[in-house]
Amino acid sequence: MSDVTDAISEIEERISIARDGLRELREQATAARDETLVAERVAEHEDEIARLTLLLAELQSGAAPFLA
Repeated sequence: MSDVTDAISEIEERISIARDGLRELREQATAARDETLVAERVAEHEDEIARLTLLLAELQSGAAPFLA
C-alpha cells in the first residue's frame, strides 16, 4: 500500500507544480501579450493537470494498477 501512497504523493506534487506553472503562464500572457504561444502552453498545462487528476482519482479509488 505504501507504493500507492508514494505514487499519490508524487502525483499530487506534480499537479501542484503544473498549477503553479499555469499561474505563471497566465501572468506572462498578460505581460507579454504573445497569446498564441502562451495559449498553447496553457493548454498543455491544463491537459497535464487533467491527466494527472484522473490518474490520482484512479489511484485513490484503487481502480488503476500501480504506475511507476
